[in-house]
Amino acid sequence: MIKLTLLTLTLLYNSLSISSVTGLISAKEYKTSNLQSISEAKSVFNKLYRNRKGWSQCYDRAHYWSYQMYKNNNIYSEKIFIFFTKKYTREINGRWWFHVAPALYIQNKLHVFDPEFLGEPVPFEVWKNGAIDHAHYKLVPIKKRLTKQLNYNRNQLSKYTPNEGQYRYWQQKISQVNQQLDKLLIKDTNLIPVTKENFPYNNMREILSLKCREIDYYSQLNLNSQNDYCYIMRTSMYFLAPKDIENFEKQAFFSSSFNYNRVFSSFKRGFWGYFPY
Repeated sequence: MIKLTLLTLTLLYNSLSISSVTGLISAKEYKTSNLQSISEAKSVFNKLYRNRKGWSQCYDRAHYWSYQMYKNNNIYSEKIFIFFTKKYTREINGRWWFHVAPALYIQNKLHVFDPEFLGEPVPFEVWKNGAIDHAHYKLVPIKKRLTKQLNYNRNQLSKYTPNEGQYRYWQQKISQVNQQLDKLLIKDTNLIPVTKENFPYNNMREILSLKCREIDYYSQLNLNSQNDYCYIMRTSMYFLAPKDIENFEKQAFFSSSFNYNRVFSSFKRGFWGYFPY
């Protein structure tokens, strides 16, 4: 059996309308809506249904919010999944292994709509850093401490020549600190001041320039990776949960419309109240 790639599927269906291709897995082949003003975006955001059940799942809420924006405003949102590796859940925070929320463009800049945690639409980078906030809380002080230690060791090293025994000692100390930084994946990160453009909360002065690897295929997700804390994947709004993405890749099955029964089920699992559609 020939495995159909996104490029192959795009070529096969390039003669169809955009709406027929919007079920493709990658947001790169998907026409995400672009709102022209912040005020319009906030109006849409504020009308998203909030009466959630306490034990509800993020994918059910995200699916219903995407459907709600589509039905009420003809908005084609996308889904942004953030997956946390076992390294993250083991060393940083083990509460979730993924999170998902709807996203769309506001004045050509990608924003995430996540009323569960945020009071307004926020730029993607803000949402991403908020999703990995535990990493910032834990790793910022460690980065500062190890950087200070590293600078001290380098200063001590500079006092000796390579022929002196103390030189080798301080070299080893520097190597040990670098190994710690490497293990924590923060050797090449920088401390950056917190602004409204990079972090959604006001309880940090600095965060780290941590990155999440961006992927186009579910098979690229490696939860056992020791070199990543997180992965980002953008899909069309029609994918409900990670299993849908995985099945798409295995079966080359895609949809260009919502499944009403699945939306209804997501609402019932995620929220209290009357389903209005």
